[in-house]
Amino acid sequence: MTKVKIETLTCVHVGSGNLLYKDNDYCLTTDDYGCPVIGIVDPRKVLGLIGHEHIEDWIRAIEKRRPLSEFIRQYAPKATAEDYTLRLIDNPNAKNPDTLKEMIHDGRGVPYIPGSSLKGAIRTAVLATVENEKAAPEQLLSSGKLKKASSIEGTLFGQSANEDVFRFLQVGDAYFGSPQAAAKVGNDEDQEEPGPPTTVLTMVNLNERLRQSFWDVSKQQLIEALCNSLQTSFELRLNTALYDRCRDKVGRMPACMSSLETLFRTINHHTERLLEGEIDHWINRESEDDSDHTSKYIGACRKLLTEVKACSKSQGQSCILRVGHASGWRFMTGAWTEGNPDFDKVKERARPRNNLYREYDFPKSRRITSGNNLIGFVRLTLP
Repeated sequence: MTKVKIETLTCVHVGSGNLLYKDNDYCLTTDDYGCPVIGIVDPRKVLGLIGHEHIEDWIRAIEKRRPLSEFIRQYAPKATAEDYTLRLIDNPNAKNPDTLKEMIHDGRGVPYIPGSSLKGAIRTAVLATVENEKAAPEQLLSSGKLKKASSIEGTLFGQSANEDVFRFLQVGDAYFGSPQAAAKVGNDEDQEEPGPPTTVLTMVNLNERLRQSFWDVSKQQLIEALCNSLQTSFELRLNTALYDRCRDKVGRMPACMSSLETLFRTINHHTERLLEGEIDHWINRESEDDSDHTSKYIGACRKLLTEVKACSKSQGQSCILRVGHASGWRFMTGAWTEGNPDFDKVKERARPRNNLYREYDFPKSRRITSGNNLIGFVRLTLP
């Protein structure tokens, strides 16, 4: 196995599947420095402070949406936020929606990017590359109906899990921080231990609209995400020797993943293509937006593109990969169907109420942070 360095160039969110509710699962409070933080509630700690005999009182407080800190002070006046929470997360947002999408953590409370998420993002990059290089792209329709992506991937990579060539790509989890760091608050430079590796982001939309600005805050969403500029490592192995022994029983290994260096070049070129397409798309619409947010978004894309081009000079030693939640359909799916001759027909069938949006390009919106940043970009570097 190869130890690959991973660095978060932007914040990254991979969800745990838990949607947390304010004053039930999390609470708004401040740390020792008076900075706003969000506390993830630990029910066992709460019961230890109020006593099991007051469970019904707690339930009534939740139903009345009573702030948890106020409720606990009734039974434990000297309790601090650390006394009834699992962890505290930096919260730079003045106003927040009433729900929070939690970042995935392991049993020790350490946030991580699962190997399955990294592998899925790599698979998307390879799929898009293979499709773009084919002289005859896969047909996306069969008898007028949309074909399942799994059937197309089966044709390219192998028809079953045992035949799929990606079984020879083994990807480990990437853990960020330690249990001790996960429990600490703030990012003060004087702390002996680093601050917690996650923060809270408010997600909004950059949305093409005819009679309003493109800056759309009508569907805000609060998420917990890994901070940018974090570094750790994970294990990665492309077992080409095993593939050679099983060659007659599995799908064909794409040329673009014949080695880790070739795979990294493939990933980086894929990310470069997406960013360049995104920049071109929004440059053509910049004058239609009466706010400056489209210009800022283009600037954020260009900044990432600079990082990608720097990796291109590394001869396959590093690459930029997009992984996890948000940033829009093109980045999440790899936009591998966009160049297909059937794409317009697919769009008609795949987009709900498409007749209402024919005057807009597809996709018409992007999920970004309230600070106008994309999320989910990491740099991978071979030793």
